Formats: sequence, C-alpha cells, structure tokens
Amino acid sequence: MKKACILSIIIVTVFLLVSCPSAIEVKWNPDVRFATSIDFGKMMTEKIINSFGNGNSDGLDKLVCEDADPVALLFHKNLFEEDYEPEGREFEIEFDTPDFEEWDDLPDELKAELEDKYGQDLDIIGYYLSDRKYLFDGDQIIDLGEDDGDDFPEGFSFKTVISKLYVSGSDIINDLEIVFYIGERDVDKNDRIKVVMDRPAPAPSNFDIGWNLDGTHKWEKFKSFSDLPAGGENIDGLKDVVNGIVIEGKDITFEYEVFLKEGYYSKEFLEDDHIIKAELVLWIPLVFDAAPDAFLELDDFLGGGGKDLFGRKSPNEDSITEVIDSMIIKIKMNNRPFEGADFLVESGDPVNISIPMTLTNTTLNFPINEEDMEKINDPANYPFVPKFILFYPDGGTLTIPKNLKATTINFDAKIDYQVDLSGEEK
Repeated sequence: MKKACILSIIIVTVFLLVSCPSAIEVKWNPDVRFATSIDFGKMMTEKIINSFGNGNSDGLDKLVCEDADPVALLFHKNLFEEDYEPEGREFEIEFDTPDFEEWDDLPDELKAELEDKYGQDLDIIGYYLSDRKYLFDGDQIIDLGEDDGDDFPEGFSFKTVISKLYVSGSDIINDLEIVFYIGERDVDKNDRIKVVMDRPAPAPSNFDIGWNLDGTHKWEKFKSFSDLPAGGENIDGLKDVVNGIVIEGKDITFEYEVFLKEGYYSKEFLEDDHIIKAELVLWIPLVFDAAPDAFLELDDFLGGGGKDLFGRKSPNEDSITEVIDSMIIKIKMNNRPFEGADFLVESGDPVNISIPMTLTNTTLNFPINEEDMEKINDPANYPFVPKFILFYPDGGTLTIPKNLKATTINFDAKIDYQVDLSGEEK
C-alpha cells in the first residue's frame, strides 16, 4: 500500500512537470444520505383541516383522530344546546288543551282498550291524546367550510361520511316523534334529507366535551376512534351535502320538529319538567375520491421554511449549485398511499421551474437535470423553493394513513468543473 501511494505521487509529479497543464478538470459523484422525519401525513392532514376554516357555528367541536387508520375528522354538535342548559332543552307540556281528552270523557270502549293496553291500574285522572301533538321546533346552521371553498384540494371529495343523530333525556323520549330536515340552507325544507325518529331509544353519544383538571382535553381519548358509538340514527345521504359544504363553501341547516305521540298519559307525567337533548356527530375518514386531473399541493414539502433549498441568501451568491451538473434527490417513505398518482415539483410565483417526479416502491425520485440546474442558477428564478404537487390524471383514490413519513433523503449529485492553475473555477 505504501509503495502504491509513493508511485501515485511520483506519477502526478512527473505529469505536472512534463505536461505543465493549464487547468485541471474535476469530476465527482458524491452520494449523501441522511435520516429525516418529514411528516407527509401531517402536512396533508393540515392542508385538509385548513380548508374547513374556523367554522362559524357555536358549539361545534372538531377533533383530528390522528391515531385512527386512516386518519379521520370527528365533528360534534349539541343541536338543542343554544339558549338551553348544556344537558339539553327543558320544556313543559300544555295538556289543558282540546288535544287532550280527560279520562272521564272517553267512551267506554276506548277506556277498555286503554286499560287492556296499559294495565288495569290507570289513574282516573289522566288524559288521552288521539293524535300527535306539536311541542316545539328550531334549527341550527352549521358552517364547516370556508366562504368560497377555494382552499379545499381541487377535484377531491370525501369517499365516506358517517353521520348519526343521538337523542337522550328524561323518560319522555320514548313518547316522542322527532323530525329532522337536513340540507343546504338555500334548499326548500321539503327537498332536504328527512329523518324521522319515532319513539327513539335513548342513546347519548357519550362525547365528553371540555377540559380535564390536568389541562388535557376530554376529547384526547377519542383520537384513536375508528367508528361512532352504538345507538343513534344514521343519516343516509349526508355525504353529498357535506362535500358541497366544504368544496363549495355552503352551510348545512338542521331544522327539527318535536311531537308528543298519541296515547294515554297520567296528569303527573304531563306535569313533570321534561328534558330532551339531540346531538349530531360526523365521522369523516380522510379517504378521497379523486376526479380526473384532481391535485393536491404541499408547499415547502422539504421543510426549508420558505427559503432557498440550497441555502443561497441572495440571487447572485456563489453556491455549490454552480458546479453541479445534475442531481437526483431520493425521498424514502415508510408507506405508499399514492397509487395511480403522478408527481410534480414546481417553484416560483408565477411558476418558472417545473420538474416531474416518479415513485419507485416507496421512494419518491426528484431528478434535476442539467437544464433544470441552469434554471435554478439563473438569478431570475431565485429562490428555489420546491412545492410538491400530487395529481391524478385519470382519477383514483387518495388515502391519508395513520403514519406517513419520509425516513431518509438521498442526494446523488454529478459535479463537473475545471480549475486553472491560478485557482479560478471554470
């Protein structure tokens, strides 16, 4: 080994003395790899969450179930909460009306039928309701999205929206009929989704809203939820309404009417104060139908904080990029959620650099050829802040999994430059 080193030195020395070169060409292919933890899943989730805005609905609670797989959004709203106690709306029944017939005034055949139905120990002071009786109504407007919906990723819509209505309260629940009219605010009530809960079985959602004594939110325990609690009434057809809200920036209205069902009621029961609570819960997994040409942009996906990727602080600053002919950046991920998608990197506003990317297994390949390097080195195109664009030319499905991160980044560069004997680079 020592002899080989001495021989190499002698050869180089003789070459320099005999040839007297005017310049030396240096070619080098450095390959640098380092670990990273770029959280693509979090970036994509935040992009979706931000499209919902802050929401203008009082009492609308929102949680990102980041430990669910796929990640999901959970929304909760107490529909009877406004202007009432948190546990529900308290109301009284006006039974001294023509709707209620006193027991003594009922025909003997009806009395016998009621005694057979309700038992032989009916109170002699009671009332019979031959048809349902209106008790109260109301509405809630829920605003999930921004005013114009422009922030929602272009061409995507939620694949699944699971929605339920939960009703709970005092014993009166078993004698009620509750009718909901659900849809966009500017749509006639009779053209909206209609849900009739006829003598519903009491079913609270059991979502505890608020803060624990240790400062943690009570919703923390729901972060790993993968479905809604049992009970309640499913709302069929709400997916299209929710997609319209978010994508087009519309509102959703929940109108409700509450009726007491026909039947026999004791005076004591009717004189009680009654409580009813209705809750809306939405469960939205982050799985999307992508229409043809749908795309999702992730700004500053390499985490440069909006600064030049190669660390240049000004357009004319000397940089390593001047001696790089080309390079490829390989981003290794721990998951592969982008089936059927194409990829693009863009920089500039307006765009002045556009570079296609490819996906090999779980590795995103970001090639920068000689022409691209010339554009990057052009002061007119400074700074180079790559923006990641995911798009589906033929449509498809995008799923945001529980864990989607870049684990390693590999820089493979081709360096080719000349240095004359005075030390100037060429």
